[in-house]
Amino acid sequence: MFLKKNKINNTFGMMNTIIKTKKFYCFQNNYKSKNYFQIFDKNLNEYENIKLSDNVLLDQVFHNNNILLARNGNTSKPLIIDINNFSITYLSDFPYFLGFNIEINGLIAPIFDSIDIYSVPKSGLFDFENNKLLWLTYDANNLFFYNKILFGEFNNIINRYNNQTGEILWQFNITDIQPGGNISCLIGVYQNILIAGIGTDWLLGIDTQSGKLVWKRELTPNFITIDKNKGVLYSLISIYIKLNPLTGKTLDLFDNKNYFEKEIGIESQRDNYAIAGNYLITTDWRKGKIGAFNTLTHRFDWIHEEPGISFPGGHPIKYSEPYLFVMDNKHNLHIFEKQ
Repeated sequence: MFLKKNKINNTFGMMNTIIKTKKFYCFQNNYKSKNYFQIFDKNLNEYENIKLSDNVLLDQVFHNNNILLARNGNTSKPLIIDINNFSITYLSDFPYFLGFNIEINGLIAPIFDSIDIYSVPKSGLFDFENNKLLWLTYDANNLFFYNKILFGEFNNIINRYNNQTGEILWQFNITDIQPGGNISCLIGVYQNILIAGIGTDWLLGIDTQSGKLVWKRELTPNFITIDKNKGVLYSLISIYIKLNPLTGKTLDLFDNKNYFEKEIGIESQRDNYAIAGNYLITTDWRKGKIGAFNTLTHRFDWIHEEPGISFPGGHPIKYSEPYLFVMDNKHNLHIFEKQ
């Protein structure tokens, strides 16, 4: 199904740092012992190398056409990479810090004003295209854009905000579902449903317009991902389950743990599997084993193993046809090509 095409050593960054624009693949790499943002063409031929400062470690990169807004994980400061002219602008004097694990709406991104662990930061939105602060408030934390809708967490309350003003449009108190519980994850939005996890036991569907609970079910939420093309939720650990995101009801279930753990030897602990048609591509959390699970037949149709390494669940795995990118525990990027 896939053949190994290449391995690039000493790549950096985590979840969002293997990116694809309309023409290029890009990622940070220790190229010839120097810190570079490397750009490859659609056939993965080296196209351009942009030298980065030595103290830059990109842990988030988001693109709007060919303008990339990136976050330096060492300082939480933003920088902008222009793929049109292969230039980089450091915003070291920017008075705020760029949010972590975020999406962006154009070049509007969540920011916060302090990284002091002993203070309560203000959070808000900044328009990087027009160099304008939109708003800043204490009543926001962990801001996320999903489908251009802005959500946040504050004191175990899920808020939806007005993008332009920061006004709270509705609040959902998770203690109504689980007293003493906590928000474990905001997974994403499908149509008008926000998928959220509470503690280790509850998965919720919340109406994005009203903030009302639509459905809830007991299920570990930490390994759930949304397939927006098929309109389903997937979880793949030592069992496989497919859910309807509008109702929370089970659409498919394969719970043969022996097949995953013993027969195949792939026990996944990811919520960031690569989705390729009817396949979920995932890895074992301890070994250097990667496989493509067929959601129709409930079988792995392709398995590949790399000796001496592992593929941690927090490291990126991305599929952009025809290429599959997987980062190992030593920050080497393994590239496979679909046959």
